Amino acid sequence: MLKTNKQYKLIFIMILLFSSFFLYSCQDVNGNDNVGQGEKGVVAKIDWTEYDTLISNIAKETDPTLRMQMMHRAEDIIMETGAQIPILNVINKTLIKPELSGVYITSTGLVNINQAYMPNKDILSMKIITEPSGLAFNLLSTEDTTFLCNATSALLTKIDKNVKTTPSAAKDIEISSDKLTYTFTLRDNLKWSNGEQIKASDYEYSFRFSAAEENAAEARDFFKYIDGYPNNLNIKSIDNENKLIIKLQYPCAYFLDIAAYPTCMPLYKNDIENAKGYKDENGKVIDPKAWGQTIERVYSGPYIISEWKHRESITLKKNPYYYDKDTVKTNQIDLMLTQDDAVIYDAYKNDDICFIKKVSSSILRDIKDSDELHSFPLLSINYMIFNVNSKIFEGLTMEEASTFRKALFYAIDREFIVNVALQGGAIPANTLVPSACLDGNGELFKKNSEYYTYPDNTNGELGYFPIKRDIEKTRQILKSLGYKFDKNNKLDTPITIEYLFNPSQINSLVAECIQQDLLELGIRIKPTSMEIAQFLSQRATGQFNLSRGGWNLDYDDPSSFLDINASKSPNNFAQYGK
Repeated sequence: MLKTNKQYKLIFIMILLFSSFFLYSCQDVNGNDNVGQGEKGVVAKIDWTEYDTLISNIAKETDPTLRMQMMHRAEDIIMETGAQIPILNVINKTLIKPELSGVYITSTGLVNINQAYMPNKDILSMKIITEPSGLAFNLLSTEDTTFLCNATSALLTKIDKNVKTTPSAAKDIEISSDKLTYTFTLRDNLKWSNGEQIKASDYEYSFRFSAAEENAAEARDFFKYIDGYPNNLNIKSIDNENKLIIKLQYPCAYFLDIAAYPTCMPLYKNDIENAKGYKDENGKVIDPKAWGQTIERVYSGPYIISEWKHRESITLKKNPYYYDKDTVKTNQIDLMLTQDDAVIYDAYKNDDICFIKKVSSSILRDIKDSDELHSFPLLSINYMIFNVNSKIFEGLTMEEASTFRKALFYAIDREFIVNVALQGGAIPANTLVPSACLDGNGELFKKNSEYYTYPDNTNGELGYFPIKRDIEKTRQILKSLGYKFDKNNKLDTPITIEYLFNPSQINSLVAECIQQDLLELGIRIKPTSMEIAQFLSQRATGQFNLSRGGWNLDYDDPSSFLDINASKSPNNFAQYGK
C-alpha cells in the first residue's frame, strides 16, 4: 500500500492490529537466484574482536577525549553490521492526578513512588508495570523488576529526581584519591522486614552471587570494574560488618550509579539458599532465580510485596522496619497489571487509579491538551534487532548480509510512527545511543567535533542516515546486491521474516508500521507477540530472526548501551561474536 494519505495509512494499521494478516514461514533473504556470493548453507560469522577490545579499553580509559572517540568507534562498528536498526527515542507520556505528590520519573525511566502521597488517602492505586517475569530482581534487568526492586530494597545509593546519585542505605561513602577503593558505611538503623539487622556481609553476599557467571545475572557486567571479577571479587565487610570495602580494577566514574541498580541489592542469604528448586539433592545449583518465584521473603526497602495476583495486581505495603520509614507517607500502594488500555484509562477517569506511567497512543489523541498529562524524555532507544547468526542469512557473505540489513535503515517511516501512530510519544532515532545521552564530560554525545563526524547531517539531523524515509534508496541498495523487482517495485521473490515482540499497544503499533513499510518492498514481516518471559528467553538465546529491541540506559553514559553488545554480555541479543 502506497502511503499517500496519513489517515488511510493509520486506518490500515489499526485494521492490522485487530485482524490477522498473512501467515508465512520464514524464508532466506538470498531467495533470489542472483543474490548470495557466500558459501551455500553457511551463515558468515562477524569478527567481534575489535568491538570487545574497545569495550574493555573504554572501561579502563581515563582520558575523556580518547574515551569519547572509542565510544563513537564502538557505535560505528554496531551500525556497520546493520543488525540493530534505530527506530525511536521514547518520550514518556504520563497521567498524574493533580493531588498526587512525591512521585517522579528519572531520565532512565525509573518511577520512584517511595514518598507518594495524596491527601486523605491511605491506599493509592497506580498503573506502572506489567506482569513481571519474576522477582529475582538482582538477576533481571527489565523496567518492571527495576521498579519493584527500587520500591522494596535498600540499595547503597539512589538516583534522585534530578538524576543525581546520593547515599541511601550507606550513610557515608569514601572514595580513595586514586578512585579505586570505595568504602560504604551503612546506616545504624538498617533492618530487614523481619527486624534483623542488615549487615555489610549481606551486600557482599549479593555482589558475589550476582557476579557469578553460573547465576547468569542479566547485568552482571556491572561488576567487571571490581578487582577479581567474576569469581573472586575484591570486596569485604569490616568494623563489625558496618562497612563494605570495594576495590576496583580501574576507575569508573559512574560506579555510584551502578550501586543504585538492582544487581547490587542486599540479599537475605536464607531466602536464596532455602528457595524451592534452587539446588538439587546433591547441592548443585539448578535455578538461581528460584528465590524470585514467591513473595514470601524478607525485604529491605520502603515497601514489601504482600500480594501478587498474577496478571491482575501487586500490592505493596509499608515496611515498618525501613530505615527511612517516616518519609513513606502511604501505607499501601496497589499496582494494576492489566494491559487493557481502555480499562486502565477508565480506572483513571473514575479516580480508581491516580497515576499511569505510559499512556497509550489511542488515548493520547483525546487528552493531549490535558493539564494532567506530563512528558518525560527518556534515555531510551527502541530498535529492531536481527540475529546475525540467523539461517535467513545463509549463503550471503558478511558484507552482503550487513548491506541487506543496512538497506532497511531507509525503508522505515519513523516520522509517521512517532507523529501519527504514537501521537508524539517519541522522537525519531538515527543513532543507537539515545540522542539526549551525555558523553561522560557533561556534554552531548551526539554532536560533531574535531574528533568525530557523523556519517549523515541531512537537514541538520546528525546520525547514521536521514530521518526522512527514502524507500527508493533501499531499492537501489537491494538491486546492487542482485535483488530483482517486479513491475510493482516489489521483490520478484518475496522475503518473509518473523518479528518477535512483547505485548503492549506501542509495541504492536510499531510492529504494524514496520510491517507495512517493508511490505512495499515485498518483504513480508510476520509480527509475533509473545509473553514477556518467553520473549526475553528466546531473544537472549538467539531463537529468533528479527526482534523488537528496547533499552533504557541505567546511567547517563553511552557505555550503558554499548556494553550490552560485547560478545559475552548476557544482553548481546544480536548474537555478535557467537
